[in-house]
Amino acid sequence: MRDLIKNNFFLVLVFFTIACSSTYAGTIDQDLIEQLSTNRQYGEIDVIIEFEKRPVNSLTRQSIINSLQNNATLGQDNLKKLLKSYGINLTSIWINNTVAASIPAYLLDTIANTPNVQRVKSDKRIVLDTSTQQGIAPTQESWNITSIRANTVWNTGITGTGIVIGSMDTGIDIDHPDLASKYRGGGNSWYDPYGTYSEPHDNNGHGTQTTGLIVGGNTSGNYIGVSPGAKWIAAKIFDDTNTATISKIHLAFQWMLDPDGNPNTNDAPNIINNSWNFGASNTCDSEFKEDIFLLRQAGISVVFSSGNSGPSISSSHSPANNSGALPVGASDELSNIAFSSSRGPSACNTQNIYPKVAAPGINVRTTDLTLGGALPNSYTYSSGTSFSAPHVSGALALLESKYPNSTIITRETALYETATSTGNSNDSGYGIIDINAAINYIDPIVQPISPSGNIGVNSSPTYTWNSVKGST
Repeated sequence: MRDLIKNNFFLVLVFFTIACSSTYAGTIDQDLIEQLSTNRQYGEIDVIIEFEKRPVNSLTRQSIINSLQNNATLGQDNLKKLLKSYGINLTSIWINNTVAASIPAYLLDTIANTPNVQRVKSDKRIVLDTSTQQGIAPTQESWNITSIRANTVWNTGITGTGIVIGSMDTGIDIDHPDLASKYRGGGNSWYDPYGTYSEPHDNNGHGTQTTGLIVGGNTSGNYIGVSPGAKWIAAKIFDDTNTATISKIHLAFQWMLDPDGNPNTNDAPNIINNSWNFGASNTCDSEFKEDIFLLRQAGISVVFSSGNSGPSISSSHSPANNSGALPVGASDELSNIAFSSSRGPSACNTQNIYPKVAAPGINVRTTDLTLGGALPNSYTYSSGTSFSAPHVSGALALLESKYPNSTIITRETALYETATSTGNSNDSGYGIIDINAAINYIDPIVQPISPSGNIGVNSSPTYTWNSVKGST
């Protein structure tokens, strides 16, 4: 009883100190205070500590990274010394100038009053949405490839060669024959922020399925990926319980900006595919807005699934509705927008089109888990916007492969301007993508590159589409 009274008194003292602190009022999030109150927790809590932001006006990826790292070094020094004095381990995240740590509750007020600290918030968890993952066999294999005319582009010799796609998902099954040869490899191509797997791995299958739709080949006799000539790298943001912490996702975005930890080497992906969201629809959460902005500033397109909260309007999801993200809705074999595909307008800005475009996402065939290689011919049919987003990631890979000197704005605008309208921008944005039309849009603007790597007229095609088998 004496210990219980002592613990309750201690907890009350913590909240009294937090509530009465006036110098840094509002720096501790209310939901963090409520979390402590609800759980009656006076032990360790997982938090993210934000610091004073400094503008980053750099124009190159190298200078952006250097500027961000310098800002974090200068701003976080006082807190690092404080936490070290208490024997607390921390993770510095320079992409958004924060620190993640597990701290005793009684240190909250002390941390909030540390110089340069702007805010202390809970390191929340996100649960992967797999509600519309399972599909059925369509009437025509590879319909998703032909409907967006990826095969037409392949016939000109453009398959995504030279482009690297970054996957932020549940991981990837490295043993799948459609994916193994597409792995970039080396020490800068796989990142598990939880420290569980040193090599590519996927217990869920979601990441394997989304990546197959981007780079998968025709091992099964039918093409499944939009850009089979591209390579992939991956960050496993979801652990084996299918949950992700906010801090680990920030670390994954940071890793994508500089995979090998050396700003002087250009090893970042060209495009990052994100088939996940916060869960709640019609909300605007800007947690990752800064990460997305910085990646785009470094020349990296950031594609997101729009969510599966349709058919209601105003059912957008974050981070897909953040400025700079490219949200993708789902269409079916008949070019109808999926019933479950989230609709606009955006909760972050009702003037913004949401989703930006739509792409095949209902009953599309893709790679599945091989169980360590035991089932090499493992494929599945998947449905949901998680699987429409990879089609746009693959489309951007084809465009950048042909026009490596083009800008993000040029490539994305080409997809918008040439998309097939479905008549309602709240359903499909600009419409369903048409990659061949997008190429025709860019062609008069930017000089293309031939499959051999030479600027100028395309050489003989390296891929020939067979409309019966969908193979080369």
